[in-house]
Amino acid sequence: MDPNAALKHVRELVTDALIEHDEQTGGELAEVIDGLDDWLTKGGFSPEPWFHPSPADDALSELHRLLYPESYGVTEHGEPAPAGYVYEWSADTIEAVAAIVRHAVANHAREAASDGREDRAR
Repeated sequence: MDPNAALKHVRELVTDALIEHDEQTGGELAEVIDGLDDWLTKGGFSPEPWFHPSPADDALSELHRLLYPESYGVTEHGEPAPAGYVYEWSADTIEAVAAIVRHAVANHAREAASDGREDRAR
């Protein structure tokens, strides 16, 4: 699927439905889709199902990949893992974990401040 082509097609269908108004439901649907498209095009926030993972979600995924790379078929360096490979944690592991957590907290605080959630960022 080409999302750009799909969006273009949706916009054409919306325009046609708004011009024809042949069915009340079709016209209402077209108006809603047109409004949503206009909102998003002007930089409005996405509907909840379209939200991207939060910094915390990203950090948890990154931590899991760091601590259990064999689950992803790679070594801690991102190279293909040989059969039976198990990551050996070391003293450096905690530093890497701390860096990921610091990065996630900073991103969360930045995101919260930009959308008015400063209270929950702490």
